[in-house]
Amino acid sequence: MSTSRKNRPPRIVFAFAALALAALFYAGAYLYTSVTPPAMHASGSTSSQGGQASESASSQAQVSSSSQDTAQTKESSAKSEAKKQSSSQREQANSQSAKKETEKDSQTQSAKKESEKQVAEKQKSKTPRSMRYKLQGSCAARVEKSPTFAELTQQIGTFEDKGYTVAFVVHDLQTGKELTYNADEELYPASSIKAPFTTAVYQELVDKGEVQLEDVGPVAQETIVESSDEAYRALHESYGEQAFITWLEDAGVGPGSYESYEEMVSWNYPHICAKQLSLMWQRIYAYLDGKTAAAKQLSGFLEKRTVSSLQQALDKNTRSVSKMGWFDTESEYNSKPATVEGGVVYAKEGPYVIALMTNAPALLDELVPLERAVCAAHAPMLQ
Repeated sequence: MSTSRKNRPPRIVFAFAALALAALFYAGAYLYTSVTPPAMHASGSTSSQGGQASESASSQAQVSSSSQDTAQTKESSAKSEAKKQSSSQREQANSQSAKKETEKDSQTQSAKKESEKQVAEKQKSKTPRSMRYKLQGSCAARVEKSPTFAELTQQIGTFEDKGYTVAFVVHDLQTGKELTYNADEELYPASSIKAPFTTAVYQELVDKGEVQLEDVGPVAQETIVESSDEAYRALHESYGEQAFITWLEDAGVGPGSYESYEEMVSWNYPHICAKQLSLMWQRIYAYLDGKTAAAKQLSGFLEKRTVSSLQQALDKNTRSVSKMGWFDTESEYNSKPATVEGGVVYAKEGPYVIALMTNAPALLDELVPLERAVCAAHAPMLQ
């Protein structure tokens, strides 16, 4: 069936519609391009979106880098901690090793010191001790070079190592040569002073006819042979001190540290030195050599003394006369500890005086080896 032209829309309408549509399309396109930013990509993504994508990628990169850094930090921290632990372990090991080495060194040093101590002690027993004082006298150097010197220093050391004082004089009566040691030190003479005092009574009173020998003899015998203190006091009371003062002056014995002879002899046992005791015995020797009846009697008493370290120290065939003194404590009567002996030895080389003094408390047996060593020095004195 055909349609009537009358009912169909005219062609111009279609054309106009097409133009309208085209106008609308271009208007819309124009409006779209005006609103949208000019930097439009062909793909339809804007630069903003690209920036966002870039920022996102950068952020992811930063996160990745941060994670990497964190991992590296952790790894570095772990390595550092491991290094610290390793260092600490090494230090601890080194410390323990050093401690062991120190302990080992300490043990080695202790063992070395102990060994050195034993060697020193062994050596000390073989070698002489050093003396507190030097030998004096014209022949001291000669004695120091002799074989007897070692024993002399050893025996002096046995006293001095204990804090005691030793003093002596050895005087050769033919040549006048002397060997002295600490000879000016004043010490307590104890009963050794009884011999000089009794000799003064015999020489100044008996031999001069002022006193009878039979009156003095019995008291003198107790004083010298038995070393009786009561008999010695009886001599003082009976004959006074003036004879002793005169005798001391003639012997060349001064009062020492006392202001006068009177003060010195007012004490029955005045403190004296070995040099003074030696001078007293030089005068005793001279008196006994005079061979008067009184001198012979006194010589017999001095030879028969009951106690004498000198007699024990000498050969049995060697004659001697002496008087020993000893005391073991200190008292208000001027007494001090002492072990002393003075005398004359009639040796084969010739007679000599020995005056040996110590402040050791009554060590009579201990004095014997010391006195023997001192007497042994006499022969080298004459060489």
